[in-house]
Amino acid sequence: MSRKSVPDDIEKQVLLLCRRRCCICFGLDGDLSVKSGQIAHLDHDNTNNDQDNVAFLCLTHHDQYDSTTSQSKGLRKSEVWHFRSELHARIANDIASAAAGAATPKPDVAVIFKESPLFTTERKVRLSNQVNAFYRYLTDIGFDLPKDAPPLGVSAGVSFGSVTPGTVYDASMFIPGDGIDNLDNVTNAYSLFLFSYLLQRVDLVPAAKTLIMRSVWIFANYYRASFVNKHSVDPKSSAAKLETALWDIRRIYGKDFVDRAMFFTFKRWRPPMPTEVDFDTFFTVRFLIGEAVIDNMGQHDDPIRSLLKERGLLQAS
Repeated sequence: MSRKSVPDDIEKQVLLLCRRRCCICFGLDGDLSVKSGQIAHLDHDNTNNDQDNVAFLCLTHHDQYDSTTSQSKGLRKSEVWHFRSELHARIANDIASAAAGAATPKPDVAVIFKESPLFTTERKVRLSNQVNAFYRYLTDIGFDLPKDAPPLGVSAGVSFGSVTPGTVYDASMFIPGDGIDNLDNVTNAYSLFLFSYLLQRVDLVPAAKTLIMRSVWIFANYYRASFVNKHSVDPKSSAAKLETALWDIRRIYGKDFVDRAMFFTFKRWRPPMPTEVDFDTFFTVRFLIGEAVIDNMGQHDDPIRSLLKERGLLQAS
């Protein structure tokens, strides 16, 4: 039986919505290139020209979808319908962005993904966007960050391998496979990498390794939490007292104040002295040095010092 043509008005709407992109190519491979193709009837009834029942498919996928073995290929109506909805949403978003003069920005950090079936196209986009949002958050504060990041993989938990003495590509970041859709995990791994990278280049004194690595944790944990304005302290953590104090200061003087104070803590970082062994005191002294950069006429200095002394983080003078 000859194929009946789709009414012109329906065909026009289908082509305008998809811009001649095949929804199966997009759904399976993220392929947004223009294709030669045909209008397919999703219920295989070429007399049913309802707009909800038709979709533009490339020639290859149209043949596969209409074949008697299509089910073995996984090309089912519900799947194609879902791909079509995702494609239409993507096309509409791109058109709206272009009309507003806001073309999709080129990522600041090109995230490299290790091979894993868990890294679908959609997940890669979401994880990459999260890394780049955190990158822009920190660079807006003032941090000068590397454009490269260690390759991202999946494992049993959040971790990252040291970047010294090699390049970032000699290291790796990992997020848990069962928590791959929790964007806090990739922020945590990336934050640990960034501050390990920054601090180990400020101070590579071997004897200070423990103090430096604990400082990495304070910086990384503070900024990843400040990024989403949500903080929770593990009471069993050796840094709990210091972290709680930083967030109490943040509640009093605001997010911007402590974000910038921590930035200048890094910028005015002083190498550990041989006599410095207590980490809380070590970091607190450096925080006060950084805070002094933005504290106009020392108006917050006395209240902050009093708070830190009350918490046992600063010795009484």
